[in-house]
Formats: sequence, structure tokens, C-alpha cells
Amino acid sequence: TPTRGQIPYILYFSNPQDSESQASSKTMVEAQARRSTLTLAGAIVSRSAELLALARERAEEVTAADVLGSACMVTTLLPLMLAHISPLATSDPRSGVQVLSLIQELLPHVSALNLLGCGMGQSVCSVESVSCLDNGHSTTSHHYVWVESDHPYKPASVSNYRVVFPESVKWVCVEFSPECGTAQAEDSLQLYIPAAGPAAPATSPAVPIEDSIPYYPVLHRLSNVPAQWPQSAVVLPGNEVIFSL
Repeated sequence: TPTRGQIPYILYFSNPQDSESQASSKTMVEAQARRSTLTLAGAIVSRSAELLALARERAEEVTAADVLGSACMVTTLLPLMLAHISPLATSDPRSGVQVLSLIQELLPHVSALNLLGCGMGQSVCSVESVSCLDNGHSTTSHHYVWVESDHPYKPASVSNYRVVFPESVKWVCVEFSPECGTAQAEDSLQLYIPAAGPAAPATSPAVPIEDSIPYYPVLHRLSNVPAQWPQSAVVLPGNEVIFSL
């Protein structure tokens, strides 16, 4: 116990590992982390593929939305896994090949369900018949909209900006300007897409999210940290997006 006028101090030293051993240990840890991540991703994809196959089998009894809409594996876990596994696929070529094979496992089921949802799976058409393809199910035209909040936006409040495109639109591409951001760290922007079913007309009155059909959050909450905002375009299914600030 030090007395008045004394300054306590501790002498210590560190014996760092040699650089080769440290690099080898780091490589082993990273390899194990990649293997664990790919194993977990494979399990999620495998179970999701089983659910998608079940939805295809019961397509004549119930719609795919009824089967998959209540499955958290498909609505939450699978999208989050695919959204966060991209750094692994881009940083390690071998892992990237495995990630692509996992996605390839899901594509046949997703394509079949999309065709069934458009009503194309129940129509049998010959090679010579071209009119059997309903052009109303898809579009090649472009629709644009610019969403911008008030400057400054109202504090201590929630503002919802709803974007609805024509029903012929099946996918929405969202890009964020480099100037995007919130004024405070506790403020955030969350994107939502409808669970299933056609969107209401764009001229309908604004309805709070909790009072309408179920909406699922996509991406993570975006605040005043520039690194949180997507640097590239984000592709979302459907023709409706809600920006909740």
C-alpha cells in the first residue's frame, strides 16, 4: 500500500510471438471461420430449399405466399445470411465458388415459384406458340422516382415515404446518393417491402405500416455512419418500397 508521496508503478514486459508463427495462427483462425460460416450457410440454404420444394408441391392447394410467408427461415434468416455472406465470397475465391453453388441450389425452386406466381406454370404451350406468354406479367420499360426527406427532417417523429410502381414491375432497384445520412446517430432509415399480394394503388391514402398488410424490413438500419449505407445498387422484389425515417 503506497503512502503519501509515493508513486506506485508496475513493471511488465511482453514476449510477442515470432511473425511466422503469428501469421500461421491467424491464417488457421481465418480458415476455420470461413469453414464455419460456409457450414452454417449450407444448412440454411438446405432447409430453405426444402421449404421451397414444399411450396412447389402444394402449389395447387395453397399459394406459395401462404406457405413461405410464415416461415422465418425464408423471410428473415435466409435474406440476412445472403446479405452478409458477400464479403466472404469476394475475399476468398474458393469460398466464392461454394457460395455460388449454394445460390445455384435455390435458383430452380425460386424460378419455378415465380412462374407459378405469374400463372405461367399452369399453361402448356408449344414451341411454335408465342402468344401463350402473357406480356402483362413483365415489363422492359423503366420507371424512376426520387425519394428525398425534408431538410431538415422533423425531429422526434417518424416519416414514411411509400413508393408504388405499376403491377407489371417485379423488381425494384434502389440506389443511395453519397450525401445520404441522418443528422444524429440515434436517427435511422429502415426500408420495408410488402409480405405478399398486390400493392394498393398509389393514389390510396397513406396508411401506417402496422395497420396495413404485413411488411418485412430489408437491409439494416441506416444512420449517420457513411459505411452503413450501401455503396452499390440494392435489388428488391416486388413493386413497392417504404422508406421509414
